[in-house]
Amino acid sequence: MNRRPEARWAGPIRARRPGARTARGAGRRGRFSERLRLALVPRPVRRARARDAAVRAFHARGLDRTRARTGLLLYVALAEHHAEIVADAGIVARVGSQSWCGTLSELTAALARGEIEAGLTQAVERLGACLAEHVPAGPDAVDELPNRVIVEV
Repeated sequence: MNRRPEARWAGPIRARRPGARTARGAGRRGRFSERLRLALVPRPVRRARARDAAVRAFHARGLDRTRARTGLLLYVALAEHHAEIVADAGIVARVGSQSWCGTLSELTAALARGEIEAGLTQAVERLGACLAEHVPAGPDAVDELPNRVIVEV
């Protein structure tokens, strides 16, 4: 049984001092503090947090409520250069979770290179081909879920 590391650090506290002014370079300092935070948090903890966020998003968006249990979420944590695929029981039973490994490794490599659009496009095409092969839509299939990109900041 794989045990995920327990995340103990809650993250930076983002409170402004009373009367603090906004400086012109505040955006750059924000990016620097994000990079510093990512550098200080161990990679296994960052990945565990991204996985937990992906599972929460999967359930919060109702992707687990399809009739055949065929919901799928491709979750990308841009700052961490990490991606997760959360698949419902109907897909995992037919496809298996190991078949996503190649797609995820190629996507994370593209994210690290800054090729976000190309990496996402290729990942979606590969996932679609895999699903079409292993979980084909029947003649009376209804698209129960929205097929759209959701960006949360």
